[in-house]
Amino acid sequence: ALTMILYIVMGSSYVPKEIREYLDESTLRLYKSSRSKSDDVQGGLYAASLLVDDLLSLKKFAHASKLVKACERFLIYKRDKFLTERNSDQDTDNVDLGMPADLVIKYAICQISLRDVREAIQSLEPLLRIRRPLEKSTILLLFEAGRSMRSQNFHSEHFAFHKKLSRVPKHNRKFRADICLILAEAARSYLSQPETAHKYYQEALIHQPGRLETFINLGELCRTQYTQS
Repeated sequence: ALTMILYIVMGSSYVPKEIREYLDESTLRLYKSSRSKSDDVQGGLYAASLLVDDLLSLKKFAHASKLVKACERFLIYKRDKFLTERNSDQDTDNVDLGMPADLVIKYAICQISLRDVREAIQSLEPLLRIRRPLEKSTILLLFEAGRSMRSQNFHSEHFAFHKKLSRVPKHNRKFRADICLILAEAARSYLSQPETAHKYYQEALIHQPGRLETFINLGELCRTQYTQS
């Protein structure tokens, strides 16, 4: 059903052949005979995002990446078409043809799983440069991208990514404390930088003074340093 929505919104030329495999022949014949069309771009992108989730769960990272790139090409086409056809009577304020943040991050997660962390970080850079608070769902997906870097042993990239994430416009104190704890644990566990870890634990306590987890981890760090000295 999700693939069929992509056909209806984007057209067959923008649906990668790897994705067409998920559409059975009878449904595909129905689409070709009816030539159904829809201008619901956001609906199509939502369907694409759900399908990417399915592909990620199946570990079909290359297929998911191609689908995101197809969406990107489709949006470029729609933007060019809109700019060509628009006139002064059209309401341009309600036209949103930007690439959704969730698809950008899911593409990055695919690239991390495919061991191309440089491409992943490059794709995330525009999001990390945004000068306004990000949506909570976007933040959660960015954390997931960070976890993917860590699980794939991209430790220095994991640390650098969260340093950039810490510079996005201020959210609540828990978000700030979470970032500091991630940086502290990375510095302590993988980068062998106990002084840096100590700094971020202290910063986490500034954002959330009563957080027990931070006190425990800081105490363990101090005990280890004392034992080694």
